[in-house]
Amino acid sequence: MKAMLSAAEASDCVLPAHSVSVISDIPLKKGLGSSAAARVAGYAAGKILCGKDVNPEEIALEAAIIEGHPDNVYPAALGGLVASAPEKVSGRQNYMYLRREVPDNIRFVVGIPASEVETDSSRKVLPDKVSLADVVYSSSRALLLFEALSSGKIEGINRIMDDRIHQPFRQKFIESYEEVSCAALNAGAKGVAICGSGPSIYAVSDVENSHRVGEAIVREWEDREIYSEYLILSGYSGNIGESIEKIVGFDE
Repeated sequence: MKAMLSAAEASDCVLPAHSVSVISDIPLKKGLGSSAAARVAGYAAGKILCGKDVNPEEIALEAAIIEGHPDNVYPAALGGLVASAPEKVSGRQNYMYLRREVPDNIRFVVGIPASEVETDSSRKVLPDKVSLADVVYSSSRALLLFEALSSGKIEGINRIMDDRIHQPFRQKFIESYEEVSCAALNAGAKGVAICGSGPSIYAVSDVENSHRVGEAIVREWEDREIYSEYLILSGYSGNIGESIEKIVGFDE
């Protein structure tokens, strides 16, 4: 609702009477960006109710300002693989970004355990200070990861996905993380990491091994009496504007 009201204010509009029903395939409190997707959808809905055009870049920027960071908002609004960073333009919050398509040979296998993690709790375990060596180690790998995923060259990507800034501290929220990760890799995953703040994890896989990897993740948790499920996801090349056109015929 906050995003809808923000869109109305930006459009110099009073929202007309309406009702809101929310249907989402994104599990809540699983580290999968559900709050970012909700803000993107809310801002887009506000623009539509005010009779304004849906501009994906505007929605990405304004929803990211509401969210407080662009990490999940920009890919939700723009689709594809997105790297982003904050900046100030004329004293106002802004975000620069790079967007690439995700090649068809890549699948993201998401393991979702029944447990939940509050994002605020997960953030509190992160250290206030990190060493220069750890920053260099993780940031250099982030650059390599963006290139690997955008080029489709995922062999050996697990070494690139290693991290020293947040994953070592958040693993404790994910029961049997090491064992489940090893099971995914043994089943053919190219790399494994934590989804956001957890407790979900994701494995980068080729198409052929994707179901095998998902089944291995679920089975490993099941052996420890932890219920879970898996999703197999591919890159989405559309943006929020194109998605709305498909749903409601916005361009007609």
